[in-house]
Amino acid sequence: IENQAAAQDVLDLKQALEYQDLPGLSAFRTVNTRVLGQQSPQFGQRLVIASGSDAGIVLHAPVLVTGTLVGQVTHVTRGTALVTLLTDESSAVAAYAVRSNATGLVESGPGGSLAFNNVGKEKDIVAGDVVATSGSPDPRLPSLFPRGIPIGVVTSVSQSDTEVSKVVQLESNVDLSSLNVVTVLVR
Repeated sequence: IENQAAAQDVLDLKQALEYQDLPGLSAFRTVNTRVLGQQSPQFGQRLVIASGSDAGIVLHAPVLVTGTLVGQVTHVTRGTALVTLLTDESSAVAAYAVRSNATGLVESGPGGSLAFNNVGKEKDIVAGDVVATSGSPDPRLPSLFPRGIPIGVVTSVSQSDTEVSKVVQLESNVDLSSLNVVTVLVR
């Protein structure tokens, strides 16, 4: 009951203040589609999906599985699209730790894992923290991904005296090696 009351208070305050937020998921429609094939890991972390521009899919559209960001569209034809997964070496997503608001960049880590890089040593981040897309507060530089799409959970945090940032490992909320169906977000 307290959580419901607090959520209603937030909505009421946003309306009273005419609060302008970042575009959220409500600015998108979804295209649910089958995965036709996945490239072998030595050629990158990519998959082909059974929908393309005919379904409204565009370049750089976010791709999700059960509400978790798994990649983005990097090539589109009329009937298919190529998705580059977050575990690919060419991927990078601006993100934040939901609990502490520590920001960084989710990139490919060792052995096909995910790493939350560029997190300052002074930031409070611990194992179990949820990491999500951070969006972009600057309308001149819109983010490809709306704020708040879950990416994964922090599994380990370490730091050394010589590094300028923490070493943070993530685990995706989904198994990226066996995807059968994905959801593409289309503006």
